[in-house]
Amino acid sequence: MKGLSAILGQEGAVRVLMRAMAARKLASAYLFEGAAGVGKATTARALAQALNCERAPGSGCGECEPCTKIERGLHPDYLVVLPDGAFIKIAQVRQVTARAAYRPHEGRVRVVVLDPADAMNLEAANALLKTLEEPPADTHFVLCSAAPERLPVTVRSRCQRVRFVPLAAAQVAAYLARERGLAAAQAQVVAALAAGSLARALALCEGEALTRRRAEARRIEQAVRGRTIGEVIGAAAELKDDKDTLPESLELLRVLYRDALLEAAGAGGGRLVNADSRAEIAELAALGPDRLQRRIAAVAEAELGLRGNASPQLCLERMMLRLREC
Repeated sequence: MKGLSAILGQEGAVRVLMRAMAARKLASAYLFEGAAGVGKATTARALAQALNCERAPGSGCGECEPCTKIERGLHPDYLVVLPDGAFIKIAQVRQVTARAAYRPHEGRVRVVVLDPADAMNLEAANALLKTLEEPPADTHFVLCSAAPERLPVTVRSRCQRVRFVPLAAAQVAAYLARERGLAAAQAQVVAALAAGSLARALALCEGEALTRRRAEARRIEQAVRGRTIGEVIGAAAELKDDKDTLPESLELLRVLYRDALLEAAGAGGGRLVNADSRAEIAELAALGPDRLQRRIAAVAEAELGLRGNASPQLCLERMMLRLREC
């Protein structure tokens, strides 16, 4: 199964698009909104395939020449605009809108995808608005965004909004087992940690990504056991340099404490994310609900600080000292 019908977990969004194509009422501009990694850009690509497919128009076969070229990003009428640095800039928007003024070069329909659309600076958004107000024939714009509120109201009002939902953990786990060959237990852990994002789940599967992050979370937990204050601060200084993995490692630590809290409350059962670490969870559960809640709060505060660009070392020092007291 390929094309739009193969999009994982977004039956509602796909149904909206397929009905519009069947009725020949496809909007000139769509705003695909939803959390990162749930399939917005993938659906935009599948839409381009469905509109240009030679074998299964309206759905997409994934195998004909237009579908293959779109999949590889080589089709002249499938244009993807990505940020140039931190932003999508006015020159990029002007380039694609200038091309949209002409009929499609090779396909039946041209599809222009901006991903993420909320990366447009104000000048770029205003340049796009002019085209959205007078949309060219045979061209459809798809704006993908996990933060649609950052787009100007004028741009949003010119788009038909299509909501993308977080994927069910069971769907992600089944996909990982089927497509990546993960064992059922590992697939379930990754799916639970992915929080509905297939892209995040796939990133956790790359190499030893999940193993490294879980090991770092455990290093933090072990570093606060029976250490002097000086040793805790020294451990924080060592851990702070893992900037790329630190946010996810803290999340894994918080989830580990959450599992222990459920276990301590007698509500674990099938709700544990780290179901493959029951011995460790049982050991932590012995801390009791009150102490585990304080530990969860300490980690959550550190996560918030990192998102606010606070010093990683100071965040870790404060968190680890609080954990030492719990």
